[in-house]
Amino acid sequence: MIFKRNNQFNYVDSMKVTIIFILFLVIANSIEAQHMVGISQLKGQSSWYICSAKNTDFIAYNLTVLPNNIDSTPNFGNFAPGWPLQINGPPGVIVITTNSTEMMDYLNPDGIVAWYYANFSCIDEPVTSCIKTTDNRLSNNTVQCLGVTNPNSKTVTCQIDVNFNVPTGTADIINNSTNSDNSNTINSNKGNF
Repeated sequence: MIFKRNNQFNYVDSMKVTIIFILFLVIANSIEAQHMVGISQLKGQSSWYICSAKNTDFIAYNLTVLPNNIDSTPNFGNFAPGWPLQINGPPGVIVITTNSTEMMDYLNPDGIVAWYYANFSCIDEPVTSCIKTTDNRLSNNTVQCLGVTNPNSKTVTCQIDVNFNVPTGTADIINNSTNSDNSNTINSNKGNF
């Protein structure tokens, strides 16, 4: 008896190959992705931050304060004591965007000044929601960071969706030099913003 092998590539085989290829693409994109979503619980007078994995000139985020009975996302962002802020205002959080060097200055309790992107931060008073995007590309292509500080004495829980990926077709550059209206400083000696 002679056995003949069927060498035809049928529809089912084609679908299997397509699905495997798509899975590889998704995995490859997730490794390089700089779009992160999670939930973070900030203790009173503490800070949380996350920075891009590589140099970028874009940041977009959506932060919403949630009820405190929601669990945090494991390994999402980093915690630090931050500056001891004393803000009299509604319950909520302070949100800043800056580059990695300035984020370290902001998180340093002994720090004096930290530069941040004023147009892309929510710092005038504690907020329960903050949605910002650079829309266009920033003029400095460096590691960008998002920082959240809880100036309250009680724990605050936030859902945070942050994207450091430059959207396709974003070509215009925003001038955000330290002398422009897009930057500001935080001075810890004054105790407020």
